[in-house]
Amino acid sequence: MRLFDEAGRSVSSPSAADVRSVIEGIDSEINTYAILEKQPNHYMQTMQFEDGFELEYQVDDTDHHFRAPQRMARDEVMRAMTQYAEQDDRWLKEIEWEPLNLEVAESKSGCLGLLLVGASLGASAFGAFCL
Repeated sequence: MRLFDEAGRSVSSPSAADVRSVIEGIDSEINTYAILEKQPNHYMQTMQFEDGFELEYQVDDTDHHFRAPQRMARDEVMRAMTQYAEQDDRWLKEIEWEPLNLEVAESKSGCLGLLLVGASLGASAFGAFCL
C-alpha cells in the first residue's frame, strides 16, 4: 500500500500516524488531495474544498468508482482512510456511498478530472472530484 499527496509526499505501508499526518497537511489551495493506493486502480482518495472533503474509492476499474455524496469533515476522512490503510472494512458501512460515473462526471462543468500517473512512485490513480 502507498499513500501520497499533491505535495509529492509518498509513504509505503503507511501507519495510522502517517495517514493522520498526510490528511492534516491537506489544504484547499496548494496541497489539495491525497491518495491511498492498495494496487493500481484500487484506491481511496480525498480532496479538500472550501466546504469540506470529497471522498472516493475505486475497486479494480472505473466502472466500480464510488463517492460519499456529502462533503466530509477532516476527522471523518482521517478515520475512513486509516481504516482503509489497516484493511478494516468498517468504512464501507459507516459512510453512505454512491456510484460515480466518471464519463458523465468529467463532461459536467464544475468537475475537476484528476489523473495521476506516478511512474516513479509505482502509482496510478484516476478519479473525478466534482465541485
